[in-house]
Amino acid sequence: MVMKSTYKIDEEKARAYFDDFWKRHPYKTITYQNKEWKYIRSGEKTDKAIVFLHGGGLDAGMWAYQINELEKSYQIIAPSFDLISESFYLRANVLNTILDCENIKHVVLCGLSYGGLLVQYFISLFPEKVDKIILAHTFFVCSSFIKRVQNKKMRIIKYIPQFIINMAIKKRIKNVPESTWNSYRRVYLEKIYENVDQKKLILFYGSLIESLKEELPDVLNWKGAVFLINSRDDKDTIDRFQELINLFPEARTYVFEKGGHHTPMLFPIEFTRMLVDFLETI
Repeated sequence: MVMKSTYKIDEEKARAYFDDFWKRHPYKTITYQNKEWKYIRSGEKTDKAIVFLHGGGLDAGMWAYQINELEKSYQIIAPSFDLISESFYLRANVLNTILDCENIKHVVLCGLSYGGLLVQYFISLFPEKVDKIILAHTFFVCSSFIKRVQNKKMRIIKYIPQFIINMAIKKRIKNVPESTWNSYRRVYLEKIYENVDQKKLILFYGSLIESLKEELPDVLNWKGAVFLINSRDDKDTIDRFQELINLFPEARTYVFEKGGHHTPMLFPIEFTRMLVDFLETI
């Protein structure tokens, strides 16, 4: 049963929730180009399959609530990729290999941030395999986006001392008063961010820029249904949200009032409810 929107999760419940999630969702692995790639596979073997693609530096655990709720009715695939990015085209091919190994012919792709970029590369390579996409808190992959990463991220990070990075991380997981799931997000992100430093951020953005220098994905040949999600206080992506709307003018859209870059974790019940509505009605 999906929890009520007023359900409040404290730190103890959050830790227990993630402990239980990982016990019940051990990784499977495949080998592709001499490297092992890990992913969660769960749910019923039906003709309905969803792939959840995490944000940069995160892992499949960011989708724990969505996986727990939707695996009752859908096949679920959720890969975890390393912080240091390989080619988007390589990772799209890894995902395609996972789907082939699991004998999944058609999917819905749901990606947040970096995961939303990967969605765009995947539909450019394998448009026939994707029925619908959900793009949350992400960007249209284009030349101006690449310049943004170079100018606003890479050049600045080189000169930021560690104590400023630590302050930025604390600000990023600061409580949102409108959410009753702050502890859930905090428990997850504190574990993810515990070893983040300037060197790793430079490596991440450097590898991201290099992967974006490849041929840009052609998404115009893909004609499926699209759901675009953002929040008004997401300083990372909201200023570029209109580009996605222009790219997919027939898309369904929803903008949270609050939630920053993390609405799937801060408002997981509402987020999941909207996903189900999109999956079942369009």
